[in-house]
Amino acid sequence: AKDRAQPVFVIFAANRVDRLPPELLRAGRLDARWVLLPPNAAGRETILGLHLRRRGVDPARFPELGLLAAGLEGYTGAELEQIV
Repeated sequence: AKDRAQPVFVIFAANRVDRLPPELLRAGRLDARWVLLPPNAAGRETILGLHLRRRGVDPARFPELGLLAAGLEGYTGAELEQIV
């Protein structure tokens, strides 16, 4: 915009995009839109292992970690950290 000395870059996040007002999402309002999905089973296992290591625990001590990760479908990385 001509009335600003610096460009403006705005980022927002929403868990329920389907509940946002349509005027916010109309054409020309947003330059880009990204969808970030929760991690898959392998990703969840990696995240659990990472947070175990950060706490000084060897993930190899938990051979059932993959089974646990498989049962946590839909969990985010932050939720997985809280589980650890």
